[in-house]
Amino acid sequence: MKAGQIQYEFVADFNGPLTAAFEVNGKAFVTDRSTLDLLNYEFEQRSFRVAEWVFAVNLATGRIKRTN
Repeated sequence: MKAGQIQYEFVADFNGPLTAAFEVNGKAFVTDRSTLDLLNYEFEQRSFRVAEWVFAVNLATGRIKRTN
């Protein structure tokens, strides 16, 4: 992923432990709100590598899941 292609944006709330939905390059994911807030913070701070690392670690551990 290139820095310009990453867009973390709050889409909707869901019931259950993964309560926030967001999109990255048109692909939908769900996570908890605190993880989404951390991704947004790192992106806004222009810490793209940190945001990518946070995303990858949370995806690998199941804290972020793909919805489609």
